[in-house]
Amino acid sequence: MFVAANCMADAILGHLPDAPDVLKYFSLMPPTASPASLQRYRLSACDDPHYDLPLVHRVAILWNSSNIPEWGHCLWCNMLPSQVAFIILLTRMFKVTHLVECGRMGGLPVLHYSRFGLNVTSFELSPIPWVKDALIALAPSVQQIDGDCIKGIPLYIEETTRADPTSRIGIIFDGPKGWGVIDLANRLAERAVFIAIDDQSPEMVVLKGNRGVRPRWPYVYEGSPQWDAWMPTRVMTAALNAGESASPTTPRGRMKSAVGVQGFRGPQDIVRPYRHEDTRSTQMIMLGGRWRWD
Repeated sequence: MFVAANCMADAILGHLPDAPDVLKYFSLMPPTASPASLQRYRLSACDDPHYDLPLVHRVAILWNSSNIPEWGHCLWCNMLPSQVAFIILLTRMFKVTHLVECGRMGGLPVLHYSRFGLNVTSFELSPIPWVKDALIALAPSVQQIDGDCIKGIPLYIEETTRADPTSRIGIIFDGPKGWGVIDLANRLAERAVFIAIDDQSPEMVVLKGNRGVRPRWPYVYEGSPQWDAWMPTRVMTAALNAGESASPTTPRGRMKSAVGVQGFRGPQDIVRPYRHEDTRSTQMIMLGGRWRWD
């Protein structure tokens, strides 16, 4: 790996733009975070945590609002507020003109990107109907595309740069977690400003099924000393847990601490959806061929 190049990428964390509006929106005060950041992780209307393999074809907690007229729509994140905020800061730093997301799931990051005026396109192979409806209502400017982003994003880049060769595209892989994602990112990076890969770190490249393929472009990652100096993951998850404690009941009045979802590994496998663990959160940001700022 290019050690000097990675040092250059790490240095970005020391030169993030002054963006008090972004930090206030996410209730962040790096290197600390407020319990109020929970509202940017999961909308208050979200209830009924559950699995639905036939719908999304993967093991993931889904949420829903059973009373939209009274409670509003339900959208949620699978990325931490600090991770989403960091992506928004990068879009400003590198003057991104188009942000394309692979993997919409709960849809809340898309809402956040749109609220900061970004031109957002979101691909989802297994769309959740109520998430699509919520984004139509709350973020109508977002282009939602149902289909395989692995095939769709290269075509999107081709069409976008053909229409405007000066386009500066940021890519977010929040869906593909393993097989081939690093190889795909390597192939797309030359034409992108950056590529954010959720649930990925240098130590996980082999474990996540990338068959030993390593990033060929400079990258930063959550858990590095540079990232931890900005926003330690344990601080972010502690803030979310404090937020859950500050609002201890669900929209339907159940105690959050008593809610458990049956997992898939037998009767002892109970998932606590309102409990946040810092060991599960990683993210890698690969700089692309158009990353340099003026």
